[in-house]
Amino acid sequence: MEINEEKKIKLWEDAFSAKLDRMDKAIKQTETFVESIRESNLRELSRLNDSFLETVGTFKIQSNNETNIYGEEMHTMLESLSSKTKEFIVAEENRKSAHELMQYTIHQEQKRFNQSFDRFWKTPNTPLIKRFMKCLQNNRKVGFTYKYSYKYSYSHCSYVDGLEASTKRDIVAFSAYRKSRQKLTSSENNFKFDNVWTNIGNGLAHNNKLTSQNLVSGGGFKTGMIDVVFHLQRGDTVSVRGDSGYDMFSNDSFHGTFSGYLIA
Repeated sequence: MEINEEKKIKLWEDAFSAKLDRMDKAIKQTETFVESIRESNLRELSRLNDSFLETVGTFKIQSNNETNIYGEEMHTMLESLSSKTKEFIVAEENRKSAHELMQYTIHQEQKRFNQSFDRFWKTPNTPLIKRFMKCLQNNRKVGFTYKYSYKYSYSHCSYVDGLEASTKRDIVAFSAYRKSRQKLTSSENNFKFDNVWTNIGNGLAHNNKLTSQNLVSGGGFKTGMIDVVFHLQRGDTVSVRGDSGYDMFSNDSFHGTFSGYLIA
């Protein structure tokens, strides 16, 4: 009996030892597997870190390059804009100089023309004046440059059209006037004159000061002077348009007048 018990104990010990060995082997295999997984994870993490750092470095380099490129392009654009601005300033200065020169030239030409025109009318027996008078007799249109002024109760005049030329041949200037009040009922009404003189010396004194809309005695306004070009033809009429609601009038001292004369 004792021998059998010892055998059983021995068998149990051997079996338990074998199970412990298998458990140790399984534990070692598990540890080996875990270690291999850990090493694999570490390698993958290291690879990912290296890849991330490389990506960040590449992006930084590209960003710096693009920033430099955009900076250079912006600098080039600013230089171009500055150059264009300078060109514009130079062109504007040249334009102003050309405009001033043109105005001076026109003024000089106008002055020479007026001087020549004055000499023209001061020599009535010249062939040119005779030809001009013949043109008037034949109802042909002739261009004049006049400076005109007018005196009436309301100084805002929209336009002036034409001249009623008389049959006199020595037309140098003109003066037109009204003898009585005229009511302007709408903006389409025209201020009409009763009579026209063809020699300014026989007419009313014209306004010769640049005093637009200054109140004068008699309750009226005296306008400034305007340069116009009339194409004269016998039978043409002249009228001044005013706004509605105003009277164009005359009294004992002041007449509604329209006067024209040569520019000196």
